[in-house]
Order: sequence, then structure tokens, then C-alpha cells
Amino acid sequence: MSADDDNLRALIERRQSTHGDFREVSRTSQNLCAELERGANWKNLQPFHQEGLEMIQHKVARILSGDPDFVEHWLDIAGYATLVMTIILEEGATKCAE
Repeated sequence: MSADDDNLRALIERRQSTHGDFREVSRTSQNLCAELERGANWKNLQPFHQEGLEMIQHKVARILSGDPDFVEHWLDIAGYATLVMTIILEEGATKCAE
């Protein structure tokens, strides 16, 4: 076993404490994403809308399976929402609550 193998194993162990068991995260994420696809408007969304929502659901799955107080999960959700919002605004959207 190499030092790289040891480093990888250590990383996986650290991530499991914050992100949860990968099998559980995967199940939860796939279930959440399947719900997104059942939405009436899913097929009308642009790829960046869909990807943003899927990435947010992946982060939600980590919160549900791992450490809900791991701030990086919440920052990632805000980041993906901001990316989608930025594209919407760049494309000239003006719809916003008054």
C-alpha cells in the first residue's frame, strides 16, 4: 500500500463523518432527484436549472446522511443557487418579487 492509498483512505474516512455513508447519500440523492423529475415543469427547465437543482439535492442528501452542521454543505447549496440565479439574470430575466 502506498502513501497515496493511505491518504485516500484517510480522506474517505474524514468525509464519511461529515458527508455520511456514500451508499446512504447515493440512495437519498437518487430519490430526491427522482422527485425533481416528477415535477410538472421539469421538462421545461433549461439544463442549468436542472443541474442546479440536482446539485442542491445532492447537498441536501449529504445533510440528511452526514453532519447537518457542516457549514460547507450549506455554502454549496447557496453557491449552486447563486450560479443558477446569475445565469438567469445574465439572460435578462426580470421576474422578481416586489
